[in-house]
Amino acid sequence: MLSDRADMKEASRKGAGALRAATLGLLSRLRAGIADEVEHDPKLPPDLDAQVFGYLDELHVPRAAAARAKKAKRAAPAAPAASEPPENV
Repeated sequence: MLSDRADMKEASRKGAGALRAATLGLLSRLRAGIADEVEHDPKLPPDLDAQVFGYLDELHVPRAAAARAKKAKRAAPAAPAASEPPENV
């Protein structure tokens, strides 16, 4: 299955990216709506946002950390391997 996913055509990947962006947009709107409702309705629990989105927030933390590490790795210049002799200038 992983191999099949890796071999997807570019159009499928673009579709998946668009779907992800649309889903995140809807979730953001839902989160904002919940915050508004909690602010205006004292009967709602003050931690309703955490109750609804807590699991998604927990999933986001390692994903964000991995993305930052990947970005830092790409930005860092490649160091020569220990087995390679240094270049003479």
